[in-house]
Amino acid sequence: MLPSKHSAPKYGWFTTVVAMAACVLSIVTMVTLVVVVLEVRNLRSELETKLRHKEAVLGGGDFTEFQDAKRPDGDTEADPGKESLTGKENYHRSKRSANSVTMPIGSCLQGLPGPPGVPGRDGLPGRDGQPGAAGSPGRDGQPGRDGRDAGQPCTVSSPGGDGRDRQPGTACPGHGNLTCPSGYVKFQDRCFKFSSDKQNYVDARSACQAAGARLAMPKDQATNDFLLANQLTRYPSGSSAWFGLTDLAQEGTWVWEDGTPLTGWSYWYPGRPDDYQSAEDCGEWEAGYGYRWNDNPCYVSQYYVCEASAAVP
Repeated sequence: MLPSKHSAPKYGWFTTVVAMAACVLSIVTMVTLVVVVLEVRNLRSELETKLRHKEAVLGGGDFTEFQDAKRPDGDTEADPGKESLTGKENYHRSKRSANSVTMPIGSCLQGLPGPPGVPGRDGLPGRDGQPGAAGSPGRDGQPGRDGRDAGQPCTVSSPGGDGRDRQPGTACPGHGNLTCPSGYVKFQDRCFKFSSDKQNYVDARSACQAAGARLAMPKDQATNDFLLANQLTRYPSGSSAWFGLTDLAQEGTWVWEDGTPLTGWSYWYPGRPDDYQSAEDCGEWEAGYGYRWNDNPCYVSQYYVCEASAAVP
């Protein structure tokens, strides 16, 4: 059945309600926007007021001057005895105060200096510098001893007193100006003293050292022959004597009293040294072997010969 044209459309009341609600909602929305806009303006005004107040305080002005700066021209109350200034002039004057420090809003004051930092690591070594200038020449050394003229044979008289030339040698004429201490006999550039007492090897060494000498060192045949010739005239027949040669430091390694090893010429009796019973470590002229060299126990007491260097008088 079709409705007549005068009958109310179906759901007409619902459409009317929705339209009215939409209208009301639009009105509420507009009012809300207006309120929000006004509120934002108020908040913005208050924020500007606070920011200007803070800038005035930081700039050295007081809040009264700041309020005067906000008043319209002509509304400023006159202060008796004080020149009337506009708010803008007051504001800038406060910023130009001698005791004021103007800083941007939001900046921080500079703090105190901090403690020194930790020292850094050492750098790399620099390059070597240029060599320095040469130093001054040193002082002249002491004159050397007279040289030897080994090519010219000569003889050495025996101290026996009979005037005969007992022992040929190779002494050099250049040593004729050297002298020896009292009690010593000179041969070439050395002086020898034949003991009048008997000592073991260690004590004999000490006796020579106490006199500024050392046990004799017959390192060549000429010196050895000279010393043997003197022993024959000074000591009783069959007397042996110490000279300065030992292997006390190391068995089998014979060393002279001046620390040099025995090399080259020697005068050992055949089969010697033999270190009999591992107790023979000191060198001697053994009378029983024709005054050839022999190793003997160092504790034996017998004559000994000391040696010193001849000197210029």
